[in-house]
Amino acid sequence: MEKLGRGILLLGVSLALVIVPALPAADTATPTVTATATPTPSPTATATPTATATPTATATPTPTATPTPTDTYGAIAYHQATHTWAYSTKAATKEAAIAEALRKCGHKQAKTNWCRNSWIALAVSSTHGWGSAWAVTPEDARKKSIDECFAHENNPDAHIVICVNADGRIDTVTNSH
Repeated sequence: MEKLGRGILLLGVSLALVIVPALPAADTATPTVTATATPTPSPTATATPTATATPTATATPTPTATPTPTDTYGAIAYHQATHTWAYSTKAATKEAAIAEALRKCGHKQAKTNWCRNSWIALAVSSTHGWGSAWAVTPEDARKKSIDECFAHENNPDAHIVICVNADGRIDTVTNSH
């Protein structure tokens, strides 16, 4: 009976050694029981199974960071005395965008406005009044610029001369500069 019991135990351990590796790995590190046969000093020379716990490490997936879009800046420069204007887009910083718009305008004293990752527009009037604003959409940037032009100057009219996105997309450009 004792030999039958040991035979069944050895059969069970053998099956476990075949089935356990075929099972899918768990998401967390859990100890795996591995059976090893250790000979015992006996006159019959039968093997006695011994259970040993061996930790199995399962790699935890590393979350990948969502890439952050690169900020882009745009700027508009307007010189009231000469009624000239210019713009810049795709700049890496606010300062670079403003400097480029001023350089293109040709007047260091020009009024400036800037935006980051958005639309910016410039509205002017026949009396050299102006208004500039930024917004998420070109429609809102144009509307806010016209409202700004009427709010700050005694302007009989106002119209958009430029509306651009900081990323370089152009909505409106007139050739009045």
